[in-house]
Amino acid sequence: FIFDGYDELAGGGFPRLWKANKLVDFPAGTKAIITCRPEYLAGQDYETLLGPTVLDMAASQFVEWFASPFTHEQMSAYLKNPQERDTGITAEEYETFLEHNPEVRELVSTPFLLRIFVGAFPGLQSKQPAAKSSSRFTRGDLYRAFMEEWFRKEERKLVESTGRPIPKLKTAFAEFSQSLAFEMLKEKISQVVYLDPVERKRFGRYRTDPTADLNPWNEWFSNTDPEVVMARRGCPLRSLGGTTFSFVHQSFLEY
Repeated sequence: FIFDGYDELAGGGFPRLWKANKLVDFPAGTKAIITCRPEYLAGQDYETLLGPTVLDMAASQFVEWFASPFTHEQMSAYLKNPQERDTGITAEEYETFLEHNPEVRELVSTPFLLRIFVGAFPGLQSKQPAAKSSSRFTRGDLYRAFMEEWFRKEERKLVESTGRPIPKLKTAFAEFSQSLAFEMLKEKISQVVYLDPVERKRFGRYRTDPTADLNPWNEWFSNTDPEVVMARRGCPLRSLGGTTFSFVHQSFLEY
């Protein structure tokens, strides 16, 4: 069995996968591969969460592997691929930046963070510490620069589509994203299931659900307020089947 993305389970938390999926009922020798970001499991007794339910079996059967980080050669190959980088920036510019900021090279040794780096690069360039400065870039700096660049691009697309400037649009994007992420973390969920009241009525669900108009997620997903709709366009969300929504990546939600 392959369980991909333990850190992105709907509902969050730390379920005991072996027990929840009744793997003990399968023939002896049944195996499971479980993927998860290691920082999600920090402080947890994850051998008992992920392994067989019998404790003396867990230690003997649990095997842990870590994905190898990118080598410098693999990073260079990625950055030289024109499909992976901004067409206005050369591979040499990325390489020079990484040479001058070795702490960033250490941070972006996984495919996803390297992608974040490429998206954040314009913002990182403008905030590069002076040569004599002792300040260093952090993972938070990467995500901050990436989100600023994300909001800037979404603002440009929205302004071009409407043909008029919209005041404080990036601020609206940021406030919407932060408030939604905070609410999802409070509820310990990584996905929101939402059906607009108009759609509920069309599908005959509105009458059977008198609380539909009190859905707590109306604040972020209702289509009745044009300002909410506009702010949502700048949020790094993805649709998982039409009525289920999540951030593009779990780490965006956490940031």
